[in-house]
Amino acid sequence: MLGFFVYFYILIINTMSLKSILLILAALCALISCKGEKTELKTLAKTEARQAPGFKALKHINKALILGNSLPLFNKDMSHKSKVSGLYGLVVDLDSISQKRFALGKIDDECQEYNFAYANSLKIKGWIHGNHVYQYLHDDRDTVFTLQGTEFRLYATKTLNIGVTDNGDLTFCGGDNPIVLYNSKFKKEAFVPMVVDTVYNSEYMVLDAHDGWADKITDAKLKGDKLIFRIHREYQEGSADFDIEIEICAEGYQGRVLKVTKHDAE
Repeated sequence: MLGFFVYFYILIINTMSLKSILLILAALCALISCKGEKTELKTLAKTEARQAPGFKALKHINKALILGNSLPLFNKDMSHKSKVSGLYGLVVDLDSISQKRFALGKIDDECQEYNFAYANSLKIKGWIHGNHVYQYLHDDRDTVFTLQGTEFRLYATKTLNIGVTDNGDLTFCGGDNPIVLYNSKFKKEAFVPMVVDTVYNSEYMVLDAHDGWADKITDAKLKGDKLIFRIHREYQEGSADFDIEIEICAEGYQGRVLKVTKHDAE
């Protein structure tokens, strides 16, 4: 039987032209190549599926103020994990931040891109988006002083977005720089909520430095349990002095503007 197939194969080869044989071989090569491409495509698809969206974490030891009440926790692939409430005004430790900044949702706005931050406290432990997180700034606005035996430490904070400038260029992504105030009498470290008025126009005390104005503390007095700051605010044109009274208690602070003195540009 084998001899018959060999004889039949030789007969076919002998009766076929060289051109026909070459066409058959070309078809076989194309079939093999196609199968190879499909295998490569399947391998590439599996590799892309494994590269899920996410972020790389960088060690970043700092402290931060949270000014959002209810925030979702995220996994490192940016999927929602759970939600934590009752966070407004909480000061937390930061352990890490994402290497890059991200916006939540389909938003094409660099100012809405923030680092994710890993918050660590008794109330919250996990990754949160930085749009409500203000990390301690550690610049020349930080102030330590003692009045009538009570030590005060004032910390300026900043957001986790690109900030006011990027490599010396204005980004117009400025925002408030809320302060965190510590006092040794009650050992309280917290932000200072403000009675909102039309001139100061902020829900909390700030020490800003952006394209709109720059703030600087020029005086501080303590009368009983009331701390009084004078804040000089320099605008692009003109300036103003704000006398701010902060009531100090074990639960925290409450601030209000006592007086505003405006100065016209010279």
